[in-house]
Amino acid sequence: MRLYCAFDKVSKIFQFPCAVENDDAAIRGFAGLAGSYQFFSDLELYCVGSFDMETGIISALPVPSLVCTASQFPVVKDGESDV
Repeated sequence: MRLYCAFDKVSKIFQFPCAVENDDAAIRGFAGLAGSYQFFSDLELYCVGSFDMETGIISALPVPSLVCTASQFPVVKDGESDV
């Protein structure tokens, strides 16, 4: 499993760590934050390492790898439609 975090460009911290199978699944989960997280537009998604489910070992990348940014997704609020 790969380990991902959202980076908040304003507070300059990595947050919301999660282990996911691949970039596509991580992007899907990240995009799901669009309508529910007030400061979604401030976020970028990074792969920061990997998690071995059999050993429990977490391995960090030497440098986090940018996967996508919040600006790539439309923000749809409750009661609105993106169509």
